[in-house]
Amino acid sequence: MEEEQEPLEREQGYTINKDYMKIPEVDDQTDYFAFISNDDFVTFYGQLLRLRMQVDNFSYPYEEFIEDDGISEHIARCNGALHMKLISILSNAKDENGKYLHSDVVKNKAHYKYEELAQLTAPLIEKYIEEVQVNYITLSDTNLIFIPDYEGEVEGQFNEEDLE
Repeated sequence: MEEEQEPLEREQGYTINKDYMKIPEVDDQTDYFAFISNDDFVTFYGQLLRLRMQVDNFSYPYEEFIEDDGISEHIARCNGALHMKLISILSNAKDENGKYLHSDVVKNKAHYKYEELAQLTAPLIEKYIEEVQVNYITLSDTNLIFIPDYEGEVEGQFNEEDLE
């Protein structure tokens, strides 16, 4: 028999009920996405990708150049939009008792569905990377003030100690 636990006391004078803090089991097998096909999610994702068929990839002064940074950023935004759509659908779902799903259940179920869809959207990403036009833009550092890395460093002066 499980022993009843006291609520946690806080210095500020409020209590936290440990039962409230328990993460619910995710044994609910209900398919909350049954009214939307995976094909619809994949189409939605493909449309998101194709919103930007031209991407600017900036090379900032003093940063290492990353060739596909602009593409990666756009794909990450599309991934985020798909994930947020899944969370939105689950946030409006109710369990068999008519109660809204616990936020941890929403997160878990959204994660599993996202992983399932990621396998289906991977070919779209590969095709997008082949077709997207990337404009490479190097931002000049000619207008930046010189900030030395160490006391006494002179702009443009080579220091042999830097090679060691």
